Amino acid sequence: MKKIGLTILLCLIAVAFIFLNNHSDSKKTIEEIQKVTILIEKRDGEVIPLQVELADRPEKQNLGLAGRDSLSYNEGMLFIFQQDRVEGFWMKNTKIALSIAFIDSSSTILEIQDMNPCYDMPCPIYWPVHPYRYALEVNQGWFRDQKVEKGDKLIWPSDI
Repeated sequence: MKKIGLTILLCLIAVAFIFLNNHSDSKKTIEEIQKVTILIEKRDGEVIPLQVELADRPEKQNLGLAGRDSLSYNEGMLFIFQQDRVEGFWMKNTKIALSIAFIDSSSTILEIQDMNPCYDMPCPIYWPVHPYRYALEVNQGWFRDQKVEKGDKLIWPSDI
């Protein structure tokens, strides 16, 4: 009788472990964000490193930096899209004032805009002037402080 009880207990533990493991994997799709260091090569040859979180899947792209209380000075979020797009960005429930660089498929910065937090609808949409393939969000003013501007290029690891 003790063997049957022990077997049932072990089966219940195994089922619980499998359930919890599968449940935590589904949460990781948004929580587990890959960070890499990219470089911004300015037209004068200066190179600036920046650590970025990759938003390379729709669930990460939809969430972006919303809900965050802060962003370290030399950090940002790089949005990676599979094809050129013209959609705008908004700041719904984003607590941090940000600057965004719209970047083309050759990794060249097309334009930079400042975006302000928005808590109440309607929130403004920040539209790009040109189609873009990537977007880079950083703390508002970071591009200005680093003298990063239109025409500068991003360099990132080849496995991105």
